Amino acid sequence: CGIHDSSASLLPHLKARRPPFTVVSTGTWVILFAAGGDIEKLDPARDTLANVSAFGEPVPCGRFMGGHEFERLTEGEKAAPSDADLDRVIREKIMALPTFAPGVGPFPHGKGRWSTEPATLSPGERAAAASLYLALVTAASIHAAGGSGPIVVEGPFAANRIFCAALSALANASVEPSERSAGTTLGATLLATGKLPRRVLSQAAAERLVHPGLAGYREAWRAAASR
Repeated sequence: CGIHDSSASLLPHLKARRPPFTVVSTGTWVILFAAGGDIEKLDPARDTLANVSAFGEPVPCGRFMGGHEFERLTEGEKAAPSDADLDRVIREKIMALPTFAPGVGPFPHGKGRWSTEPATLSPGERAAAASLYLALVTAASIHAAGGSGPIVVEGPFAANRIFCAALSALANASVEPSERSAGTTLGATLLATGKLPRRVLSQAAAERLVHPGLAGYREAWRAAASR
């Protein structure tokens, strides 16, 4: 038998941690596993569902096309936002609003749009706004799936400093960016060996984003996203 790549990312944490915790597996799709959550409260209309773990147990999940949306929002540019870029985006409430992948995620009926003409933004500002967008949608998806406890970020988004810092603040939880390049590899190896090298799971928590305008930004985004 094989294993789905996101379920493989989850497996090492099921072996090493006690629920509740959430694993956010990132890539073209963002698949999050709310280990220890309640499957009875899942809402298919918000793209929450139960996946089956390697142990045959149902795990509440949420999903959206985060990597695909980030590419669209940044037009594929690999800009590294500065603190000034992030500050302007939050202060002026420059927002990307869901969803840029219609029909999926916690806002499946939203029509993706910018609050500001994106052509007027620098690549760094677009990347900062896109990173905040991902954090807001991820936090909404975790809430919809009933996730709680610490959050582990696997895959490419683990290297996105703004995403991890903002997610920690928005979800009011510790966020641990994985330092491994491929958690799927470790999970798949576990199927064959059954052995978990604990040292590979030791990772520091991301610094939480602190900005006086973040709470207002979140409320304005939520209000606009619900329209």
